Formats: sequence, structure tokens, C-alpha cells
Amino acid sequence: MTAVVPGGFEAYVRVLHPVVNDDERFVRWRDVAVITGRRVHPSVQWWRLIGARTRPLSSNMAWPADHAWCVGTEVDFDSTLVGCNRNAADEILSCTGLDALPINPDDSLRYDADRVNT
Repeated sequence: MTAVVPGGFEAYVRVLHPVVNDDERFVRWRDVAVITGRRVHPSVQWWRLIGARTRPLSSNMAWPADHAWCVGTEVDFDSTLVGCNRNAADEILSCTGLDALPINPDDSLRYDADRVNT
């Protein structure tokens, strides 16, 4: 994970990208998990959650001049990673409109990292 967001931050958060359904509405992963009977957890992978492999959405990296936080999305990932202080992480994690999970710097987000939804 620290290949996307540098190490050294107090906290890390994984924000799962919402998906657009057939009605062109955004759907959260936790809502999909209810339908599929699977679980959302820090190393969840979309293709395991729905039972198929899909192409990720975007890539980008941004941080302020003081490097107080960093946001990164790898082209092969289906989520965005945030390195930040604990207060910022708690704010992100409390946003009910996001599927955000605490993650550790050494957690894997490889396509086969999801050992829960097999």
C-alpha cells in the first residue's frame, strides 16, 4: 500500500469508489455486500464482492505543500488511499456517504488479497 501513499503517516484510510448501477445511480459497496451476502473489510476486492473481475476507474495522487496528508489512487486499484493524521482519518471514517475503512501501511490490495469473500 505504501507504494501508492508514502509511509510515515499516523493513519491510513481506504475509500472504496462508488459504482454506478443500471439506473445511473451511485451504489456503495456495503449495499452491494448486502445483496451478494458478502462482507466489506479493509482488503475487500470488487471482483470478489460481485463474483467477477472489472477494470478499475482512475489514477491520481495529491498532497498539500506541507505534506500533512496524501491521497493516492493506483490505476489497478478500485479505491483511493489516504495517509493522514488520526483526526482526519476519523473524519473520513465517519462520513456515512462513503465506504471508508481503516487500513494498515503493510496491507495488500492485490487482486487476490481478499481472503474473506472467496
